[in-house]
Amino acid sequence: MKTFEFRNTVLLHLLSGLVLFGWVGLLAVFIREAYGPVPVILYYGVAVFSFIGIHYITLAFDKRIQVRIDEVGIVDRRNGLGYIPWDEIKELKLMRRRAQWLMTLKVAHPEEVAQKAPASSRLLHKLFGGGFSLVKIPLEDSHVNDDLRGFIYSMAGASDMPVKLGQ
Repeated sequence: MKTFEFRNTVLLHLLSGLVLFGWVGLLAVFIREAYGPVPVILYYGVAVFSFIGIHYITLAFDKRIQVRIDEVGIVDRRNGLGYIPWDEIKELKLMRRRAQWLMTLKVAHPEEVAQKAPASSRLLHKLFGGGFSLVKIPLEDSHVNDDLRGFIYSMAGASDMPVKLGQ
């Protein structure tokens, strides 16, 4: 059985986290030097960007498989949706969006995907009016290659699923 397993890229996430910490530190020093006492809102910014930086650094050291694509279906840990079988996918698009690849799945039964979603995702979808009919899975450059494209075409050929693969 052919399997594609994707993990986080250590250097990318580590660099992102360290850049956020560095940016916040420089910003705090320059504001203090230029304007005197640090405004209260800056403490909020330092806290938010610090948590985001810590999040990226912890992702850098997370060695677990984030996305697995095989003949049974797609397992997605990044969005917390878990296993999505191929017969549940109506349409698949793989396209490059800015500096990242994005796999978009249109699912046949969004209510089943919504049941598997974390409570925070369900709340955000309810507040902002989104549904679970489209599942977006971010992939990195090293993940998308000709083997993956060929595998997706072979899985789509076994069903009526339309596939659009970007370059």
